[in-house]
Amino acid sequence: MKNKKSRYNTALRVWIPTGDYEVNGVRTVLRILFSPIFQSLVVIITTSIAIYFELTALWVWYIPVITVIFAIATIIVRRKLSNRPFVSERQARKCNAFDYEADWIDNRYRFHIDSHVERTQDDFSLSNTVYCQFAETLIALKVYDETGYTKIKKLSGAELSLVVPMEFHVDFATNDGIGYVILRPSVTLISKLNMVDERVVSHVLREVGIINYIVERVSYDDDLVLFVLKDETKSNAYNFCGGE
Repeated sequence: MKNKKSRYNTALRVWIPTGDYEVNGVRTVLRILFSPIFQSLVVIITTSIAIYFELTALWVWYIPVITVIFAIATIIVRRKLSNRPFVSERQARKCNAFDYEADWIDNRYRFHIDSHVERTQDDFSLSNTVYCQFAETLIALKVYDETGYTKIKKLSGAELSLVVPMEFHVDFATNDGIGYVILRPSVTLISKLNMVDERVVSHVLREVGIINYIVERVSYDDDLVLFVLKDETKSNAYNFCGGE
């Protein structure tokens, strides 16, 4: 069943950190509490006091133990937050409308797309995973339009800027060993289209663990690019060499 989402609902909007912070009391307190130095000092001071005064009450030892647990939890949370992608799976499901987009592109591009192969639920999940990673790469390359909107996180004081990456859509049919990426830049991003080449797409695939696909770039004009992805160990659906 094809995804018939309106193209006007597929624009991906992403909040990215600008590196600026608003100084506020809440942020200052949180930075102190979550500081490894502060947590280490709490453990050292409370343990030293307990040993010096020969305190044996259990509640006295709860403080350093709880602080250590809190410190470990802080490290885990920080690592997870540092690896958190800008784009969520929910956003990918909402914005990745490959079938709809493929219905509107020129026949010269559709000729390269096999729309009759079956897609499994795993294929849709993989497409959305690659979509998220592709968005991360576009943001890293600064292939996006700035909207001028910013906001401040109340707890951290971090400033975020709203951007709209170049429109793109991803599709995979892993049983047939094929995949596709459609790039459709806005007018302001056409000049940056050449920044996204086969090497960039291959890098995105490797980042999600896909290492046996080769990539071909298909483009007939300046406002659309199709990348055809092929697993040479499986797919005979498309022959890059032009053979029968």
